[in-house]
Amino acid sequence: MKFNEQSIIRIVTNISFGIVCFVLFSYLVFPYQKLINVLISRLEARTPFQIQVNSARPYLFPGISLKGIQISVRSEKEKTSEGKKETVNIPVLNIDNLKIRLHLFSLLRGGIAFTLESKLASGQVKIAYFQSRDQYSVRGKWEGILMEGVPYLKSKYDISLIGNFSGEVDLKGTPANLQKGEGAIHFKIAAGGIRNATLMKLITLPDMTFDRFEGKLVLKEGKLVLDKVRLEGNDLQGEATGTILPRRPLGTSMLSVNLKIKPSPSIDTQVGFLFNTLLFHKDSQGFYTRVLTGVLASPR
Repeated sequence: MKFNEQSIIRIVTNISFGIVCFVLFSYLVFPYQKLINVLISRLEARTPFQIQVNSARPYLFPGISLKGIQISVRSEKEKTSEGKKETVNIPVLNIDNLKIRLHLFSLLRGGIAFTLESKLASGQVKIAYFQSRDQYSVRGKWEGILMEGVPYLKSKYDISLIGNFSGEVDLKGTPANLQKGEGAIHFKIAAGGIRNATLMKLITLPDMTFDRFEGKLVLKEGKLVLDKVRLEGNDLQGEATGTILPRRPLGTSMLSVNLKIKPSPSIDTQVGFLFNTLLFHKDSQGFYTRVLTGVLASPR
């Protein structure tokens, strides 16, 4: 069978027309809002987070560009006037813009798979996530995130943390059992500090700075092991060792963590009473030590 020039042009034209129609369908007709609602409901079912999105629009099909994202966690808060508890949403992250590339075949098979890029608190985040019925994997990195742009600590504990946050994650395992996995999470906060902190909104704590806070969490043998977690600076020094036993939901994860914190002499004179109140023991080298147990959401 021979093809002349007209036949080739006709074939190319038909293919191009089909591609154009497909792209127009994807951008104008495809139910992006319904798709993102399904994705959010599945994420909320598997995590403690509550997610709200103001708008969704197409981005490099099959991608979605989201705007006005609010991520929060539910918590019980006691009403000061009535002495009763009410459920409130505590802000975790506010993201202006998030671009997600979806893997449609995974969604159709009942799984979740996507890659995302975001600008968050003046920094950048790139994450690739995959989850099926019997396995998951998450890989990515983040850098240049300003901690003062993350509202969770301020909302939950009335602490304003500053610093430049960076790190990377590489984990894989079984969704049904978080203990069956392996990998590591590296993190680092450089030029950090604590500003305008209060104790139960009653006592104002002194401002403190540190050069860096870094370490990694290694998932092995069913536990997250704290590896080389260190705090270094003129006002504060410290380290943490121990393990976290992952459970679902994450707030119920069991932990056994050894803390060592050494404030500078000037800071010690201002907050030493606080460490004593929190049952820390001061050793001969000036380190306040304590073992934290219980669960991640409410250690003791």
